[in-house]
Order: sequence, then C-alpha cells, then structure tokens
Amino acid sequence: MNPESIKSSKHQTKKATNQGRHEGNPLARTSYKKPMQKASALAGVEGHLPQDTQGRGRSGSGLPRKGIPMPLIREFGKKWRLRTGRDECGETIIPGKRGHIFDYGDGERFGLLYMSDQPRLWAYAKKKLVAPKFKLRQDGDTEGIATFNPLDPEAVRLALKIAGIKTRRIASPAQLQALRKAFKARQLLANQRARTQIAI
Repeated sequence: MNPESIKSSKHQTKKATNQGRHEGNPLARTSYKKPMQKASALAGVEGHLPQDTQGRGRSGSGLPRKGIPMPLIREFGKKWRLRTGRDECGETIIPGKRGHIFDYGDGERFGLLYMSDQPRLWAYAKKKLVAPKFKLRQDGDTEGIATFNPLDPEAVRLALKIAGIKTRRIASPAQLQALRKAFKARQLLANQRARTQIAI
C-alpha cells in the first residue's frame, strides 16, 4: 500500500475517534481551540459568562452592571486634580493624610481606607460613612474600609475630606504671570548681590 495513503488513513481514523470521544461534550470540543476561540465557545455554555458581564474586571477597566463606564483610578485622579501613587503591593492609589482611595475591584465602586491611631477618630469618621453613599466593608478598632460610587460627586468630596486628600491647585493666567515677575525680581536681586560681593 502507498505510504501516503496509509498516513491519510491513520489521520482520518484518529480524527473520527476524537470526534466520537467528545461527542455531546461542548467543553471537551473546545480543548483543541486557541484560548480566544475557547472563551468565545464557552460563552454560549450555561454557567460560563464573559468576565465583563460578571462585573469583576480589575482596576475598574470593565463596565458596571448598570452599564455606566467606570473610570480608572488614574483618570479619576486626573479629573479631580489628585496625586496618585502606589502602595506596598504596587497597586495605584490616591494617598492622603488619614488613608487612601483605591479601586475596590468589583467594576462598580472605589474603596476608602481610613487609618488612625485613636478609636474615637475612626468612630467619628464612621458616622459619616453611611448608606446610601457609602457601604462599610471592614470595621476595626482604629481603621476601616468603606466603598463608594466614584461617579457620585457628593460621595467623592466626602471621601476626600475623610481621608485627608487635598486637590492640586491650578493657577490662573494672572497668577502665573505674577509668579514669573516675582521669580525674575528675585533672580535680578541675587545677581546684584553677587556682583557687589565680587566688587568688594
């Protein structure tokens, strides 16, 4: 028998065996597909939903269940003129004097971490973190975590106040011009003093 026909016959037999083995099992048939093809195939199987529909996107990159786009933590900081940084785990946060704001990771809300060294300060702050603007997630002796909607201006302002986060000031054109004049005047005075010392 021709070697090529033998090879073709073996290939057809193996293909038929695999089809019979996985017949009726949609999950098994997708095991030979590429990762993206497998994900699209599993989307139609009961119990397998795309990640965006589950509302579990990390770093706020997904869509909340209400269909309103969730801002990224950096976009949020830019909108509210806030300084961003990183915590000990490398996650992007918005630091403050009494805590920081971070992405809670559910695709809908941001988290507010409040930290103090006195129980009465946390008790005072906790009284302000009430529903429906906030939801208390962790309650310790001197610290805790509450979540809020970053698209709610009132909740954002209160979160910034409680965490001790200050917004960056934006100078007007007149203020910038006054700063330039003051800088030039100081520079001119410094040059005059330097010349006087050289002459002496």
